[in-house]
Amino acid sequence: MPKSKRAQVVSLTKVAKKTKEHKTALLTEIQESSERWRFCWVFEVGAMRNTHLKTVRSQWRGSARIFFGRAAVMAKALGTTPEEEHRSGLHKLSQHVKGQVGLLFTDSEPPEVIEWFDDFQRPDFARAGNIASRTVVLPVGPVMRRSDPPEPFPHNEDPQLRKLGLTTVMKRGV
Repeated sequence: MPKSKRAQVVSLTKVAKKTKEHKTALLTEIQESSERWRFCWVFEVGAMRNTHLKTVRSQWRGSARIFFGRAAVMAKALGTTPEEEHRSGLHKLSQHVKGQVGLLFTDSEPPEVIEWFDDFQRPDFARAGNIASRTVVLPVGPVMRRSDPPEPFPHNEDPQLRKLGLTTVMKRGV
């Protein structure tokens, strides 16, 4: 028979699916960490950037262990009911493991951990949908692309500036 010319769904991803062995390994690592460390924290990272997460991991290296993975696998590792829980009280934590969250196992006292994460903030570039943290006022006159040496925006980028909400008027191409 001739080959079908109908549109077929082709997966363009290069990421391999996680195997059962990978999920089982994560489950056992979380359970071993729950035995090794005194405290377990569930935390959420807003607008997660890898560079900042690397900083957190490096500063807590040796005194804590951080896990990210599928929420269902992490909740199963902690135990979803009092009968299934790996250590007493962990089933209460598994109820909070939803969405983009991670687990932090540590021996540090809770006030120390809370204070560290309250103080840890890094400036980052804005993404689409973020609310500006400060107001920028542009003076009247030509909009400059660079200030040193002064270089005005090209006239063909005027529609893009208007689309962003900046009211502009072209005077002699500037």
